[in-house]
Amino acid sequence: MCAEISRAPQVARPARSSSLPEKFVRASALTRLRLAFARQHYVALPGLFSAPSAFAPLEAEVGRLEQFATKKNFVMPGYNTPRVMATVGGRAIKRESPLLTAMYVAGDLAALVSQIAGWQVYPCHDENEWMVINWLEGPGETHGWHLDDPAYALVIFVEAPAQGQGGQAEFIADWRRLCGRLGENPECDVEAAVAVCRELGLVHSKTHVAGDAYLLRADHCLHRVAPLTAAGARRVILNLAFEAKPDTYRKGVTAAYLYEN
Repeated sequence: MCAEISRAPQVARPARSSSLPEKFVRASALTRLRLAFARQHYVALPGLFSAPSAFAPLEAEVGRLEQFATKKNFVMPGYNTPRVMATVGGRAIKRESPLLTAMYVAGDLAALVSQIAGWQVYPCHDENEWMVINWLEGPGETHGWHLDDPAYALVIFVEAPAQGQGGQAEFIADWRRLCGRLGENPECDVEAAVAVCRELGLVHSKTHVAGDAYLLRADHCLHRVAPLTAAGARRVILNLAFEAKPDTYRKGVTAAYLYEN
């Protein structure tokens, strides 16, 4: 991966007039983020949306869209892991929110993801998964272990539980390679292999606050949201998906379970 970074192709750079905070525009900062992402396939982006001028409209719009959310409580086939949450998928966002649609199309965030990834990323055309909103509220709510179909997930925190209330982002890097070594199916009944990885110290756990974001190589890293543990705890995120290849068209089966009514 490091060799790839040293010869990374030219990708779109956030312009100086970008809406992003200055620390996510500077070349030196982008280099540090790219190297960190190459090592772990995850990188934290603290304060990406912490400025009031950016966060307040986002918070208000996500709050408004909660009226369209659908409660989910089921075990995802294949992975055999739970989904206890409320969701709004990409079709509803495109229909109901010109603001969020414009944020995706504008290109600043895609340019940032491209810089961190080390090569150009592309829009996700899955009508359900290009952008989603997930709400977790109260003890036991969780988004269980899974891989995404799109390569990159940019996850923005609108609300985050307090320390000790659960809801951490957990992931295991290079999941398919690890499953090959363990003789396990990477997309079927994953909990046993996860338990082995946890014993080996391979499960990474990350906490975030409102206004933060992170980037994950979501098709390579098995990931989940740990269950919330406290009454009144809430975790609300906006997830923007990007592809590693142009003109990728699919309709994800697991995304349809989550984001179609």
